[in-house]
Amino acid sequence: MTYEEFVQELGRGEIRPAYCFAGEETFLVEEGVRKVVEAVLPGPERGFSLVDLGAEAGPEEVRRALSSPSFFGAKRVVRLRELERLSAEALETLTAGVRRLPPGTHLVALYRSDGRRKPAKEFLAAVTLVECPLRKKGEAIAWARARAAEMGLAPAAEIAAAVVEAVGLHLGAIAGELEKLATYLGEEKRPLNKGEISALLGRVPEEDVFKLVDAASEGRVEEALRILTDLFTRGEHEGVLLSLLERQVRQILLAGHLHRTGRRVEEIAGVLGVPRFVAERLLVRGDRFPPERCRALLARMLRADVRGKSGESDPRMELEFVVLAMAGRLS
Repeated sequence: MTYEEFVQELGRGEIRPAYCFAGEETFLVEEGVRKVVEAVLPGPERGFSLVDLGAEAGPEEVRRALSSPSFFGAKRVVRLRELERLSAEALETLTAGVRRLPPGTHLVALYRSDGRRKPAKEFLAAVTLVECPLRKKGEAIAWARARAAEMGLAPAAEIAAAVVEAVGLHLGAIAGELEKLATYLGEEKRPLNKGEISALLGRVPEEDVFKLVDAASEGRVEEALRILTDLFTRGEHEGVLLSLLERQVRQILLAGHLHRTGRRVEEIAGVLGVPRFVAERLLVRGDRFPPERCRALLARMLRADVRGKSGESDPRMELEFVVLAMAGRLS
């Protein structure tokens, strides 16, 4: 089943007992899982009728999760992440349990493997498989156009083409840019002109921030500060730059975590909503910014944000301190 077929079916109120969302377009995988959970458990019962299973779950934990009835309502959802990392025994228990799910119990799983392991094939045959491959350019533009129209953004066709050209084919990144445009408009419902679209999509100096972080991570502090000064000269706001630097560090931290848990570069790119080459650059930076250093930098950035906004310190000076800390010149 394609993702589009799944959405159409769900729109008709049809919910199948067990789904598996599989593919490299992790934005759709995550969104599909969310849609099932919200459709089955639309209210406060979600807090006690949603059961999460991780890759470390053993056969007995899987069996209990699938067979236990809900004490607070007629419906419950078992959500399983990283299906491909379950042990063979747990997968066999899962497959057997799916075939005899109690009434009102639904299973929704995320799968990022190629299905070559036999238990995985047997499991996939027992559930409704929703495939979420990476989109081609025309498909990404069509998806962006539909989402833009749904959000009330106009002209949807021009916006979709511009967004895809700006950020690439990953739907998570596309969705983020559309949210940016919607935030710019606020409650004002009017078409955006070409100048506004171009300015909004191009105003965030992502590439310059990449270069700044690269220079700082390699200890080239003078170059990093020069890039920061250039950004100030071009009129970039201190708050925007601090937010971008914080985002970079958070992405480095998350990319490193995903890599250590066995995720491939394509999967990491999908989770972060960035192109593959960006994910590769983040992993390289992870060697220079280990988790402990990332957390310390995030704490410093939070302090810089508070001090700058409260008037306790000059925002530009606080940003310079952040860059010096990234370059290892400040403790």
